[in-house]
Amino acid sequence: MFPVKQMLQAALSKQEQWRGVATPGLHFADTADNRRLVAQLPQLTQKFQPTPWLYNTHLQLVFLGVRKKASKPLNYDHIDTLTMIDGGKTALTWLGYDLPATTPTIVLLHTITGSPHSMQELVQDLHQFTGWRVVLCVRRGHADLG
Repeated sequence: MFPVKQMLQAALSKQEQWRGVATPGLHFADTADNRRLVAQLPQLTQKFQPTPWLYNTHLQLVFLGVRKKASKPLNYDHIDTLTMIDGGKTALTWLGYDLPATTPTIVLLHTITGSPHSMQELVQDLHQFTGWRVVLCVRRGHADLG
């Protein structure tokens, strides 16, 4: 028979699994600089625990969709629109644009249907939690780009 402590740990593990609690997976080049950056951001190694009433991914996606529709657009600090040789356009939207040159920059690529509006919460959270500059690369054909 299992000792009581192991049974409780197994039950807790099953409950966390059901609730979607997980430690984020990190993929990065294992260098001294990158290890230092990861050590500075404890959020990257802590377990993610969803709000109890948003315990599964389906509820989280529905809530996120409703929340995004109701939110007002983020005023990005700076937007660089880049015109390609063939006339197509892409853009770089910045938050923390005027931070000192020594401030690290996080580069984000949006999802297949993404836009600056759909990514604004992630951009704001990353900027707020790290204090770093965040730039979102907007692909051609997204966010009213030609």
